Amino acid sequence: MKWIPLFVLALVVRPASAAEQAMTAGQLRNIQSVLSAPLVRPVLALDPGLAAIQNLDPKIDSHLAALGAMASALGPEKSLATPDILRAYYSPDTIARIESVISQRADELKSSKDSKAAAELDTLAELGSGTKSKTMMKTVADAKKIAASLDPSLKNPAEDGVKWVPILSLRPMQFGVGMAHQVVKKRDALLKMSPAEQRAFLLKHPIPIVQHKGGHRHINKGPMSRKQDRPDDHHHLLRAAWEAGITEVPIKKEKEEKKNKKKFWKAMKKDNLVYLYDEFGNGPHKPEDLPLDVRGLADDPYRDLAGWVRDRGGYDKTAAPFAEFKWAMFFRENLKTHPHADWDEAVKEAMELARSKDAKDLPGYRKKKS
Repeated sequence: MKWIPLFVLALVVRPASAAEQAMTAGQLRNIQSVLSAPLVRPVLALDPGLAAIQNLDPKIDSHLAALGAMASALGPEKSLATPDILRAYYSPDTIARIESVISQRADELKSSKDSKAAAELDTLAELGSGTKSKTMMKTVADAKKIAASLDPSLKNPAEDGVKWVPILSLRPMQFGVGMAHQVVKKRDALLKMSPAEQRAFLLKHPIPIVQHKGGHRHINKGPMSRKQDRPDDHHHLLRAAWEAGITEVPIKKEKEEKKNKKKFWKAMKKDNLVYLYDEFGNGPHKPEDLPLDVRGLADDPYRDLAGWVRDRGGYDKTAAPFAEFKWAMFFRENLKTHPHADWDEAVKEAMELARSKDAKDLPGYRKKKS
């Protein structure tokens, strides 16, 4: 017989009063409003359960019940600052309440054929999974199975055998990315998608990794895309996903290196899998100086410019190693206008330079038409 702590039982058995329900619904709307603010998105990237709160519906009893403890922890007069929301969400009372509500609702739906309730249960499971509670994980897994049995569309065949890992567990193999245009463009595209659309998109773009024997997963530049003759740009996508509040991404392990540290980095250099020049063009630096995760990637405006010029036909897409970085270095050394000073003028100069004879030795060079 499984023993249930009395305080957990009390949370489930005691019905919420009308006043408590009104407070919880109001708190939920206020919390969702706070969490939709752009400055809070990086916090959502670290706390997936908070991101799941955005999908809760105050009209659904189980969703309100799951957040009853959080509303009580915050209190009617409590400031809805992000740290307060975090403390309330991760409090033992809140976790116990969410777990018991998920378990109770899953049992109610186990023999049901109510496909409409599948999404309700699946959202509750997402909310619970963010707590990272060990006892919660089995409850969440069982709930997801029941939700998928009610609505098979919740089970994506593309996810079979796919491993999802935290974005922040992946180690970059370069120092800089183009923030202002390339990352922002990808981030904004992700923000326009629903959570389901984001997940489907990411499944089509799994992150190739090289895993070192020490357990660290390093971002690989990956295989050639079928639709374009160059490697997929995973560093920009990962940074964009993190800024969009996404916490986990699917990975595919391209290779596992069992060499010692020195031989590992020697192999990475030989295979052109690591770029050791920074956002100022200085280097090569030591691999140990690389960022520990995508939050440490720096803004390289010339890398941004190189991608912009390429996408507008300034030079051809190519599989040559570090092609965009070589173009970025070329622009850094030859442009008169800094991209941050006048982007449009820098683009104009770069397009001219890309077709000049000075660029003829760069990968993807396209001779200027006479």
